[in-house]
Amino acid sequence: MFDRFNLPGFDSYVYLAMAERPGVFTVAPWGYRVLTPWLAHVLPAGPVKAFRQVTFGGLFAAGVLLFLFFRRLGHGALPALLAVAAFGFSGAAGEPVRHPFLAEPVGIALMAALLLALASGAGPGLLALVLVLGALTKEIFILFLPGVFLALRSEWGTRRALATTGLAALPALAASSILRLGGVPGAGAGLGFPGLEALWQAYQTIANAFPRWWPPLLLAGLTPLAALGALLPAGRSYLGRYGYFVALGYLLPLGAAVYTGEGEPVQFFHRDVPRLILYALPVTLPLALVALDRLWHHSAAAPRGRTDRRAESVAGLLAAALALLPLLVLDSYRRIDLAGRTSGPYVLGLCRGTLRTASRLDSGQTITWDPESRRFVPGVDHPGQLDRMRWFLWEGWGNEAYFGTGDIVMHGERAAILVPALQARDLELTVAADAPATARLRVLLNGDAAGEIGVGPEPRELRVSLPARLIFRGDNLLSFVGVAGGSSPGLRLLALRLRRA
Repeated sequence: MFDRFNLPGFDSYVYLAMAERPGVFTVAPWGYRVLTPWLAHVLPAGPVKAFRQVTFGGLFAAGVLLFLFFRRLGHGALPALLAVAAFGFSGAAGEPVRHPFLAEPVGIALMAALLLALASGAGPGLLALVLVLGALTKEIFILFLPGVFLALRSEWGTRRALATTGLAALPALAASSILRLGGVPGAGAGLGFPGLEALWQAYQTIANAFPRWWPPLLLAGLTPLAALGALLPAGRSYLGRYGYFVALGYLLPLGAAVYTGEGEPVQFFHRDVPRLILYALPVTLPLALVALDRLWHHSAAAPRGRTDRRAESVAGLLAAALALLPLLVLDSYRRIDLAGRTSGPYVLGLCRGTLRTASRLDSGQTITWDPESRRFVPGVDHPGQLDRMRWFLWEGWGNEAYFGTGDIVMHGERAAILVPALQARDLELTVAADAPATARLRVLLNGDAAGEIGVGPEPRELRVSLPARLIFRGDNLLSFVGVAGGSSPGLRLLALRLRRA
């Protein structure tokens, strides 16, 4: 099903996995961006086609909302249409079209809705609704809150703007916190700020990649044109209300360097800039229009009106409900920590394999894993055969053992496999194995002792009881540890069979 679509990066595979089972957490920070995968999941098309539908729908909605925003700012119909065309044909907008498995189309539509709401005099209810939808789409919407305050303060004053922003922010902050603390067991660590080491690495990434990231920031000439518009009185007035969004739009691609982690941060970073600069377009285009003001008539910005109280109340109630929605729809299935795993096919195969295996095991089926039937090499085998990947091999079996095609051999004195389960129940694991010499290994389930096995040159089958008291709903970790310590016992797995006791 991948043949006509390009999955260029890690995040594309993660979003596809989320669309298949959006209630189950995958990997931070993508696992917190639930709205786009949920939309792709509920559409009648399959997840691959659904993502493309969400992409085009989001970009179309963004164009309509931006047209209304430009008109509210006082620009004529023709200039507003030209600005929308510049948005639609920009390289930044083309990124999600080429790679539709992203949150940006929904995110940019909601950003346009937020700008229109601010320009139209929306109250805390409507602002809260847009912000909570944004927080469910991507965490950067929390960074928009100071911009909301600054835009409101220029018209309402500090006290009223602060009160309105605080009320509007509550559902978004609640939803974001629930996603990280309530919906995903053990995932609260994602709330922290990056440390000094991460910031230093981000600085190095930005500096080293300078030749590759500065051209996309020019937005094909729109940025210099907007800089000219910012020097004019109308541009300075605009920056007084929306300048924070302009600055944030250009800083977001640079801030992506904080998330690069280990490996090859420069390549990861510069590839993301053309996509993330999309958030600068909605607030850069008005400044470009100001610079071209002499080509057409530009009236003053339309006066801010007052939204209907009933609409504000309904929007506020919807925002409160959406803030609590993660508590109802997120599955408590505890995903193994995938931080540091950089292979998209691996994450997608693991997410599929664990949930399918857990469901089959729960229905009473016997699960059998063996090297002969479990062979998958990315780039060689068809992506539709991901279910043949050795996703259950966690650590201690060699580098990227999950993509192996040979024997499954223990490389260190400790190795682990994943045992997925939908509920705590007694399980029985049968291990067919041998080793170069006689050795004994302890079996640990989630860190607690579950028994011992003895292996030797002759292949043998060994049964291990896995008690329900050591099992939780999620990806359980079963480890083999050499009793003698020191060198690896060289355990070779010939087959694994897992069934309900």
